[in-house]
Amino acid sequence: MSPLISLIIPCHNHAGVLPRLLSSIAAQSIAGKMEVIIVDDASDMPCAEAIAAFPDLNIRVIRLPERVYTKSARLLGMEAARGEVMAFADADDTLWGTEALEKNVRLLLEQDADIVHFPCVEVDVDLRCLRPYDTGRPLPPLLENRDIFSALVKNRVKAAPVWSKLYTRRLVQKVLEPARAVRVRRYREDVLLSLLFFWHSRKYLASPHIGYGHYAVNKDEFKAGGRAASCWHMLQDLLPWLESRGCLAGDIASLRRGLTRFMRKNLCILYKQYGARLGETPPASMLAELAEHMDTADARRLLQSQRSSGWVEFFSAKFFSMDAA
Repeated sequence: MSPLISLIIPCHNHAGVLPRLLSSIAAQSIAGKMEVIIVDDASDMPCAEAIAAFPDLNIRVIRLPERVYTKSARLLGMEAARGEVMAFADADDTLWGTEALEKNVRLLLEQDADIVHFPCVEVDVDLRCLRPYDTGRPLPPLLENRDIFSALVKNRVKAAPVWSKLYTRRLVQKVLEPARAVRVRRYREDVLLSLLFFWHSRKYLASPHIGYGHYAVNKDEFKAGGRAASCWHMLQDLLPWLESRGCLAGDIASLRRGLTRFMRKNLCILYKQYGARLGETPPASMLAELAEHMDTADARRLLQSQRSSGWVEFFSAKFFSMDAA
């Protein structure tokens, strides 16, 4: 008997694009074995009308009265899921083809893996394939135990999107508690969750079956505050947790370097966005932007910790040539 597959979709004001994703779910050869959990994160535009157009899909909606942002929305969906196999999708993306999901589920079960990682493609607004999505490319075909986590770290977490994989229920249950403890809200929450999935996994498989179409939109400058805040919280919360559980010193050091570099890059973007020079006291509007993604006290600590860390000159020259601005 085929297991139930839970597909978890965080959704905030995506009613206009949600039908594209639901159409791709309905087209799957195992759509009848799926439950679709839509976590409506306090949308201004309810998605009930979009859902009503797909009466044959087993859809459950978790409607949140206040925004909790992407990480918590995913966790709520994970807690509510009943399936033995779980997957994620973003509301503006698509499942690929009609049989890839079934093939990847079969691979997960037959090989008794915790994670099956499949290739993805980048799609345009009409969900036509543009190119392979290199960021989510699978790692080596078979990995076990601590080699799984180390491989992700050595890959600089480029394989981190949560929607490019299938997971077992037993693995998902191990991730819930540590994920709640890290104060990430959104933008890089997929890196957090993937690190935890890979840490707890005992067997990882790469699949040849393309399973997902990602609609990539360049919103980098609008995500800078959230990305910087997420990296800060992973540095403060996740790395000590990993160290306390015996994570290899080399993996910790690599993660620290990568998270710090990415955090500083996004702080540079944020300074430029608000017309401030690097290292100066930031304007109140910039602090308010960071405070959307972290407590104000943490935002102040983050900025203060970086003003004296020697990164100003390096990142000024490398990213923005602020002196010439």
